[in-house]
Amino acid sequence: MIYKTLSFISLYFFITSLTCQLYGIRVLGIRVKSRQDFFAHQIKLGLPLSIKLALKNNREIHFERLEFDLAKNDWLAAQEEFFLPSIDLSYSTDFGRTAYIFNEDYKTEEDSFQPTYPSSSISLNIGSFNLWNWGRDWSDYRSRHRSYQMALINHKKFILDMKFQVIMSYFNLKRDVDSFEDAWKDFTQAHKYLQIMKEKALLDNSLYDEMKRVELDVAKHALSIKTSISDFLQSQRDFRGLLGVNNEVNYIPIDDIPFTRLKAKLSDILRIAEKSSPELKYAQFSLEDSKTEYHNQRMSLLPLPVITFNGLTFSIDDVIPGDMGSERNIERPYKLDMSISAGMSIPLVGGDGFFNYRSIKSSSLSLQRSRTEFTKSLTDLRLRIKSLYKSIKNIEEHISLSSVVLIQSLKFLTDSASKYSQREISFQELKDISSEVKDTQQNYRASKTELLMLRIELATLLGIDKLPGSNPKSPLP
Repeated sequence: MIYKTLSFISLYFFITSLTCQLYGIRVLGIRVKSRQDFFAHQIKLGLPLSIKLALKNNREIHFERLEFDLAKNDWLAAQEEFFLPSIDLSYSTDFGRTAYIFNEDYKTEEDSFQPTYPSSSISLNIGSFNLWNWGRDWSDYRSRHRSYQMALINHKKFILDMKFQVIMSYFNLKRDVDSFEDAWKDFTQAHKYLQIMKEKALLDNSLYDEMKRVELDVAKHALSIKTSISDFLQSQRDFRGLLGVNNEVNYIPIDDIPFTRLKAKLSDILRIAEKSSPELKYAQFSLEDSKTEYHNQRMSLLPLPVITFNGLTFSIDDVIPGDMGSERNIERPYKLDMSISAGMSIPLVGGDGFFNYRSIKSSSLSLQRSRTEFTKSLTDLRLRIKSLYKSIKNIEEHISLSSVVLIQSLKFLTDSASKYSQREISFQELKDISSEVKDTQQNYRASKTELLMLRIELATLLGIDKLPGSNPKSPLP
């Protein structure tokens, strides 16, 4: 009779386990979907392909590219305006009739209206431009060139920031998938132990309270699964938004964060920052604009002549004077008109005061401010890079030690599981050990994520996608 009862109980829990895998589990009113439901409609995706998809499909990148193309077109127009004069080709012709209404020699209407010979003209004109104005046009040209360079830096920075956003979103999604896997593993182990306790509780009523405590632990793991699913769905939506896709596919990351040390020296990084940092370039462009404005204001006080080429016109006129009734006399004069002028003006008293004093004073103060801002930007950049470099080195040492601790913890957990199977330790002791190992794993992952964030921040400051000494085949900085 006891044998039949135990066989029936074993069959019951086998069917329950199968049902859990196919349709989910309900513990204390909490239903947990099966693992197959969670990973339905999934696509495994690597980090390099994720970055390619984002750069190809992201709508914000498309908009930024249009803005950059517009700035580039303005710069090409400035080049043509500065280096190429305007050239016009024109052609004109006229034809008329002469009326002799008061002349008695013309009796009929046909005689009174005599058509005149047509005349035509064709001309090639080169527009006016300044031959020499003491570098003012060149200063304006350089200013427009700096505007284009600013747009180019903004474009590169936007692409770089988008790439780093995809990297962080990818690994956040990877973290949530791993959290779900850990929660599901803990849940299934606790549920398996619950089944064992139920079997024992049927035979021994003193184990009923222990069974209820285990059932409560299973319910807690079920809530952890629901929380991890919620985090996964939010990360999935953010990731799909960066990829620029609109579907219900679950993308499952397959790459993990590698641990690599920063091999570059601090002096090399500082040298790169002074050449390529976007923040420093912004301050440098502002300083150059202030210098140009101050130079132009000072040059306006000097009695310097401006030489202007007013234009060059080459024309051919086909002139046939007289009317159709007279003898045809054809003239084709060739004309070449060109003029060059020189002039100068000095503002003595006007809206800006005597000798343009206020404008010069304002541009001088702006120049001093730009110099101060440039010096401050350079100092702040160096301090931030030194701080980041120190933080990166510290967390690299922490990760190295954590990896050793994690290996020992996993080995200890394996030995503890073996002792539990031999009934040398209790389930609660094994659970506590497993919890400590889990915390160690999470801290190790969090440290690698923090290291990646610091490397991304440093690469963003430098304006580059690869830190010196990093793996050229890896998409990580």
